[in-house]
Amino acid sequence: MGSLVLPSRYDGVILELTPVKHPFDGDFAVVPAWEAKLTAAGIEASAVCPESESADQTLAEFFDELYDNIRGWEDVRHWESHMGKMKLDVRHDGINTVHVAVALEGGGVTPRWHLVGDVFVDPGLFGPLASKARIFAAESMPGAGADAG
Repeated sequence: MGSLVLPSRYDGVILELTPVKHPFDGDFAVVPAWEAKLTAAGIEASAVCPESESADQTLAEFFDELYDNIRGWEDVRHWESHMGKMKLDVRHDGINTVHVAVALEGGGVTPRWHLVGDVFVDPGLFGPLASKARIFAAESMPGAGADAG
């Protein structure tokens, strides 16, 4: 299975989202989970970030919304995973660049570390990312693919 990759166009920062087995068993594993890896000059951190069952949007839906507004939007668009392990604050410059401020937390129930990075991407990237996110999420859910029996 692949990954969703958001490479910054300016400074080598990369956000990579890889579908993983949900960290909780049973009834809790009803939403996709992602390993979010943020890489920058001299530093790399990753955290397992399940989507939130109570969120207004899945990650795929969030990326769809960004792509649907490819020409820009006012304000900041926000998405976060379950328990805020990954937070995305997204701004459009109104021209051709989207600024994704990424915050990752890891290390257990009480965050033991926190990493923030800025990724600058082309707004056209979100359409393909949304499509891949939907496919990867479906393949990673219990009962899909090899787990189906």
